[in-house]
Amino acid sequence: MSTVSSAGDFPIPMRQRLILFNFGLLFVLVCRFLVGTFLSSVSSWFFMLSPIILRQGVHIFKRSCVRKAFGPRRYPGTASDICNSIVTDCWNGAYFQTSTGNFNHFYSRDFGWCTESLLDLGKAKEVKLSLQYALNAFRRSGIKTAISRSGIPFDFPNVYSPDSVAYFFRSIYLLGDKTLISSNRSFLERELNRFTAAAIDPKTC
Repeated sequence: MSTVSSAGDFPIPMRQRLILFNFGLLFVLVCRFLVGTFLSSVSSWFFMLSPIILRQGVHIFKRSCVRKAFGPRRYPGTASDICNSIVTDCWNGAYFQTSTGNFNHFYSRDFGWCTESLLDLGKAKEVKLSLQYALNAFRRSGIKTAISRSGIPFDFPNVYSPDSVAYFFRSIYLLGDKTLISSNRSFLERELNRFTAAAIDPKTC
């Protein structure tokens, strides 16, 4: 009568053990990646469902419907007249909006793109008021990508935005208002330290 040998009678060669170990390690790494991706997606979806983002989505949807029905707003006059009218309309009395349309609130980066041109147009007073408005809003949260119409700072996506911070500081530098800088010095220094820790690699400096 034949007998069935136990597993101990057939030891697994070292090469096969290494192969099994590598496959096991790869399986663990893949599982960790998938779980991390899933949790990150869930976090992103929860952020997308925040009141700020939902209100912005509703606003853009309503504007899309209006534009499809009536077309975009058209300004009369020459190219210079049209540009001046748009700049005037983007000033809401407290700060420069990014646009009068879908993105009708303050964006740090976009404002930074326009600061030099606004100063060239003689809008230094409005630039200063815009920066002071943003500084007041950012005082508790730190510099963010944007400020909602209700005055709540936020990042989109929900991660630290070095480009927004850099352009915001560039706007302050271009304006060169010493009073604005001195009255917000402690906050600005704290944000510079935060930017340095988050975005600057000392090995490349």
